[in-house]
Amino acid sequence: MRQLIRRLYILLAATLCVLLLVIYLQHVSSLIIARQNARELAELSAELLWHEIEHWLERFVAVIEGAASFIERRPRAGEEEFLSYLKDTLETNANFLTLYYTTADNSMINASGWTPPPGFDLTKRPWYTAAVGKRGVIITEVFLNASGDHQIVTIAAPIFDAVGNVLGVVGGDLSIKQLGEMLSIFHHSECELSFIVDENRRFILDIEATASEREKEFEALAAEIVSLGRGTVLKNIGGEDVYLAFRPLEKTKWYVATAVLTQRFAPAVQQLTGIFLFAMLLTGVAVFFFGYMQYREVLHPLFALERAVAGVMTTELSDQQIPPSPRSYYEGLVHCINALLRRVEVHAVRLQESQEEQLMLNEELIAVNDELNMSLRQEAVALNASTLERTQWQALFYNTPDAAARFDANGNVVDINAGFGELFGYELGEIEGVNLDDVVARGGHTHEAEQFTEKELSGQSVIAETVRYNYRGEGIDVEFRGIPVVMDGEVRGGFAIYTDIRARKQAEQTLRYLSEHDQLTGLCNRRRFELDVQQLDTVDNLPLTIIMVDADGLKLVNDAFGHQAGDELLKHIATCLTTTFSEGGTISRIGGDEFVLLMPGVDEMRAADMLKKAEAVCESIYISGVPISVSFGMATKTLASESMQTILKQAEDRMYGHKLVESRSVRGSMLASLRTALEERTHETKKHSERLLATSVALGHKLGLSEGKIDELRILSSLHDIGKIGIPDRILNKPGSLTPEEWEIMKRHPEIGYRIANSTHDLFSVKEGILYHHERWDGKGYPIGLKGNEIPLTARIIAVADAYDAMISDRPYRQALSREQAVAELEAGAGTQFDPSIVPLFLEVIA
Repeated sequence: MRQLIRRLYILLAATLCVLLLVIYLQHVSSLIIARQNARELAELSAELLWHEIEHWLERFVAVIEGAASFIERRPRAGEEEFLSYLKDTLETNANFLTLYYTTADNSMINASGWTPPPGFDLTKRPWYTAAVGKRGVIITEVFLNASGDHQIVTIAAPIFDAVGNVLGVVGGDLSIKQLGEMLSIFHHSECELSFIVDENRRFILDIEATASEREKEFEALAAEIVSLGRGTVLKNIGGEDVYLAFRPLEKTKWYVATAVLTQRFAPAVQQLTGIFLFAMLLTGVAVFFFGYMQYREVLHPLFALERAVAGVMTTELSDQQIPPSPRSYYEGLVHCINALLRRVEVHAVRLQESQEEQLMLNEELIAVNDELNMSLRQEAVALNASTLERTQWQALFYNTPDAAARFDANGNVVDINAGFGELFGYELGEIEGVNLDDVVARGGHTHEAEQFTEKELSGQSVIAETVRYNYRGEGIDVEFRGIPVVMDGEVRGGFAIYTDIRARKQAEQTLRYLSEHDQLTGLCNRRRFELDVQQLDTVDNLPLTIIMVDADGLKLVNDAFGHQAGDELLKHIATCLTTTFSEGGTISRIGGDEFVLLMPGVDEMRAADMLKKAEAVCESIYISGVPISVSFGMATKTLASESMQTILKQAEDRMYGHKLVESRSVRGSMLASLRTALEERTHETKKHSERLLATSVALGHKLGLSEGKIDELRILSSLHDIGKIGIPDRILNKPGSLTPEEWEIMKRHPEIGYRIANSTHDLFSVKEGILYHHERWDGKGYPIGLKGNEIPLTARIIAVADAYDAMISDRPYRQALSREQAVAELEAGAGTQFDPSIVPLFLEVIA
């Protein structure tokens, strides 16, 4: 009983320890969650700020790219036309302080009217040399403008002639004031600190971090950001633990960073810990009170009863009784104990009387038992060894999951297990006494099986992978193990164990196939191609013809119809090649859109005939209304001394030469096919395009636009909705209203059209007009939400003209409006949906 009370106290102490441990773990867990929340908030803020700045820069990079494209397409235009274009562009992009075009002969056309002083070599300026050196768009480091009142960066793009010579550089000085506003917004919302650092560890904008008392601290912070480039770290800034998240900005040498205090979430952690501590304290008090009441009401009376029972046990049983219990609810227990004592006294007397008789019987039994034990030991010694060995072999034989057979010294079947019957289909009655090799070995494996049996009967074990046959004569890949049975030093037979390895063999073949074949087309992959090149490079295979194949327009198909259509294009090309070049050799896909044919024993003339057939077959296949176009290059190895790498290079050069010659006609054909597909799949007929062309060009002339802008309007009239070819027909031609999910899909068509234009040289100048023609004057349009003059002028013109023509035309979901109703809608939308300065002029055009 004393042990029980000790255990109770130990339990109470353990309970209190557990409660304290739970409180501590809860506090630690809350701190970890708080830090994790601070880390996630810092990373999310950095991601959002990065997207904001990236989008901000991309808009102005697109302006410079558009200006470069405009000037590059008009090498013979005069300065007035270039100056007019730059001024128009500057008016619609308020963040640019100026736009200018500097030629290779050090002359400048500046939209702001600034002219360089005499002897000032513009071609030596950092923005000029960097753009020419990179041969693409660059963004300079931040610097102060000449008046010292603006922090600016220069965005510049080089301009080349048809043969790649530098004509000049177009650039723009961009005020980064809006960047400061972005950082300020993030600083006053999610973050304690937001800033931008360049690769020279300088802060792009003035922030609190550059205060003199914290200068060294933030210099080290900037150095760490530049060295790591991207990540999230826990730092101590100004005596506070913060999570700092940072990542690099594309096309610049800047790093954007945000910091969040871990203490932001500390109050919630402290409050939760306090509540939990109070609850644990109440629980501890309740446990202590319960333990005290248990001791007072239950354990103490039991201790008294224990002492009384112990007193009885230390004396004679005669007439011993337990006194009444101090607690009334123990009286029944005391009465039962006293009754038990009386019965024990009676049985004790009887037991003493029979004890002498029992002792005499025990002596006789001991003598008989000794004689029996001696006899049994002698028999057990003789049988134990052989029985144990036989039991072990039987358990192994019958319980193994493999197929097993036991044969005698002549190789004849004695027994088989259940696995043997399942694998080979025999029952013991069918093959008992028959030679095992005659049962499961046939053909070329008969001699092998006999050799294995001879080794076993000579006392040797055998293990090998081979083939054995079931009752239907079907071959089964097995792992064979032969074990001889030796008794008294003599071989009495053996065991043959067969493990089914068909699944493993099949898996090995599957893995070998997957490692050497392209999963999309089923053709050989680059690894198999390189092995084939080594194997076929022999004199016996000469002449050896190599044909390089490249899929034209794969990027255009991916951008227009999605990667699934691009995959269909590649599979159709693979089918075309395997159908045409089916006379031996190998066909491999060695890149995203590149294929190679190795044709041993085929000369150049014969390969050329097959090549013509392949071109004809490919040209007859269409993907979503666009014809398949491929470029071929062929070379033949006729001498053993010629290098395969040289022949491959010749075929590749000829393929790229063919691709270069045909690229313009291919793009034109694909563009015409896309235009035709657009007319077939939507309600925008050729007449709609002609009406839109007439009204938009007339409006452009009324606005006094340059011929370049008029050309853009002509293209946009027919191709502004080119992205709709990537929208499903069920949405395009739905007679009723679109659901919110369907409308989100429909709103993607400007982005799809932008990607198509960006990958098509002939549409490069109108890619912004295609992207922004559904933006609204009040900033509520899509896909980006540009507002007012931020929207390109050509997109604003097309928006008005297209909306008017759509309203006076029938649609699957409504009938056409009257001319008066359409004019009223335009006037109502002026200043919200449409440019208020364009609507009146358009109404004059259609009057």
